[in-house]
Amino acid sequence: MERTSVSKLIKNGELVFTQQDSFSYVLDSAELENVSSLVLKKGARINLLLLDDAATKLKIVLKENSSLDFKSLNTFEIKNSEKTFDLRANTELKLSFADFSAGKGVEKVTVNLLGRNAKCNWFLSSISTQKDNKEFKVSINHIAPDTTATVDSYGVAKDESRLVFSGVSHIQTNAQKSKTKQNARIMVFSRDAIAVAKPILKIDENDVQAGHAAALGQVNEEHLFYLRSRGLSENEAKTLIIMGYLKPILRNFEDEEIKQKIEKLILERV
Repeated sequence: MERTSVSKLIKNGELVFTQQDSFSYVLDSAELENVSSLVLKKGARINLLLLDDAATKLKIVLKENSSLDFKSLNTFEIKNSEKTFDLRANTELKLSFADFSAGKGVEKVTVNLLGRNAKCNWFLSSISTQKDNKEFKVSINHIAPDTTATVDSYGVAKDESRLVFSGVSHIQTNAQKSKTKQNARIMVFSRDAIAVAKPILKIDENDVQAGHAAALGQVNEEHLFYLRSRGLSENEAKTLIIMGYLKPILRNFEDEEIKQKIEKLILERV
C-alpha cells in the first residue's frame, strides 16, 4: 500500500470517500487529529491502514453498497480510543487489529449493523508482556434483519501482564435471520499473567443463528515436549508456538513490508 495524502478529502472535521475513491490509504494518527468522522459514500471501496492509533474518538459511516477494509497496526503505547462503525444496507466491513503495543489502555469498538445485508468481520491478534494492562471491548449490534458478524480474537499473555477480551453481540428485535459468532482465545505463558475472555450474547429475536466460544489456558506441555525433543530450546519452542498463534493476522495484510514488520514485532515482544 502506498501512502496517499487525504488532506484534500477532509472538510469540517469529516473525511469523506466517494464512489470514485476506490484506493488504498496508509494513515498515521497525526493525520486524524482534526477528524471526528469518516464517511464512505454509496459504492465506495476503501482499503485503509491506520498506523499507531492515538487516543481518539472516531465515527465511521458506511453508506449503501460500500465496503471498508480497515486495518490497524499498533506498535508503541496503547491509548484509550473509541471507534463506532455505522453500516447501512449491503455494506461490508473487515476489521483487522494487529496489536503489539505496550502499556495500559482500552480499545473500544462498536459496530451498528443498521441496514439489511450489512456484514462485519473482526480479527484481533494481541500480546501483553511485562506489566501491560490492555483491554479490547467489541460490541456488535444487529439492528436490521439479515445481518452477519464474526468476532475472532487471539492473544498471548506473559510475565505480570493483563489481557482482556470482552465482547457483546446483540441481535435486537426485528433483526430476523441475522447471524453472529464470537471466538476469544488467550494463551497464558506465566502464572502471574492475567487473561480474561468474556463473550456475551444478547438475543431478542427468533429465527437467528448465534454462538460463542472462549478458551484460556497455558501452553500444551506435550506440544512443548515434542518441539524440545526435536532439538529446540524451551524458549525457541515457546517462540514458535506464539508465532503460530498470532501469525494468522498476516493473512489480512497485503503489503509484504508490513507483514515482515509484524513478524519482527511478535519476535521482539516474545
